[in-house]
Amino acid sequence: VGNGDLNSGDRIAEQMRITSCKALMIARGACKNPFIFLQGLSAIATTTTTATATKLTFSGNDLLEVVDAFIYYTNQLVFEEKIKIVHLKKFIVGYTSSFPYASELRNKIFALKSVPEILPIAKSYFSSLPVLNTR
Repeated sequence: VGNGDLNSGDRIAEQMRITSCKALMIARGACKNPFIFLQGLSAIATTTTTATATKLTFSGNDLLEVVDAFIYYTNQLVFEEKIKIVHLKKFIVGYTSSFPYASELRNKIFALKSVPEILPIAKSYFSSLPVLNTR
């Protein structure tokens, strides 16, 4: 099992090629990019076959779906509001680190005190993102 600095689909394919590992562990890469698993599969398929590279694209709305799912599962499993808020803030900020105006969003998000305050800011930000080039 291989691991270490797997933060893109291309890096995953490279690690598989170099090490011949049968499996990889992805940790921080998934915390900043929820689509890393699809990107990795696409990159591996492209490097191991004669297939033409598939360009995967995602939008801010796709990220928003991930945030909505995170909120749903957090509500099912975490009962203390303060803990929910801390995790939601970290989650949103982690996914925006490489996008335009992320630092401004981070400042806004960390100043807020409740989930109902956070959601409109996150939705506005994510829905304004262009199509994301993921490979």
